[in-house]
Amino acid sequence: MVQNIEWESQQMIVVDALKNGNQALNAIHSVMTIESVEQLMDETREAMEKEKQISALLADAPLTTINEDELLNEYNKLELEATTNNVQQQQVEKEEEQIKFPSVPQAIPNHIHPETEREDQISSNRVAAVLATS
Repeated sequence: MVQNIEWESQQMIVVDALKNGNQALNAIHSVMTIESVEQLMDETREAMEKEKQISALLADAPLTTINEDELLNEYNKLELEATTNNVQQQQVEKEEEQIKFPSVPQAIPNHIHPETEREDQISSNRVAAVLATS
């Protein structure tokens, strides 16, 4: 008898769980109708087909209109220009090295011209006058 009571109580728990599950499913189904699911699936299929079409178009078409030969020719032209500019720069540097400038005197001349000495004295007097007025 105790076993029967326990068995029946377990069956009641199962029945209650099924009842609660059915209520939950009904609540979900009231929000999500068959028509809305079918519409969603159709929209998804259409989006996937459109994506396949776009992928096919991109796969078949070249991404750029630049010809590889044209690109290689332009690269070679730029490389030649760079080499030419480098050679010209080296020639200019070599020419600058070859230019000989006169040497600069290392000693101060022993004689000073009187005119230069007088000009230096006048300049010194002017500077002193300007400093005195400041």
